[in-house]
Amino acid sequence: MNGGERHVLSGTVLLVDSAASGESPGDQCTGSGGYGDINAGASVVLTDGSGSTMATSELSPGKFDGHGCVFSFVLHEVRHSNFYGLVVAGSNRGQLQYSYSQLSQGDWSIQLSLGDV
Repeated sequence: MNGGERHVLSGTVLLVDSAASGESPGDQCTGSGGYGDINAGASVVLTDGSGSTMATSELSPGKFDGHGCVFSFVLHEVRHSNFYGLVVAGSNRGQLQYSYSQLSQGDWSIQLSLGDV
């Protein structure tokens, strides 16, 4: 099944930034200061174990959930690979590494967090 296997990888990025005080749940929000690169339209890139791009997406507009600013993304047509690399908003924040097993066990959904968490 590995050859024809395709998945949809969905995720959220929770940005907890003390500069976001005073916002109400449901308000649109965005990163600021050192988190200014975390905003709607920021790139999300998934690579395979050899570093080849498998899928790309963008962060959705952020919504304040009462704790922080939540952005979502969806990567379609994710093929099988033993290992994956995920980069959000460019390479300044590094690459997160996942195994096929980790993503599969997580039902192809990941939750990330940044900031004062």
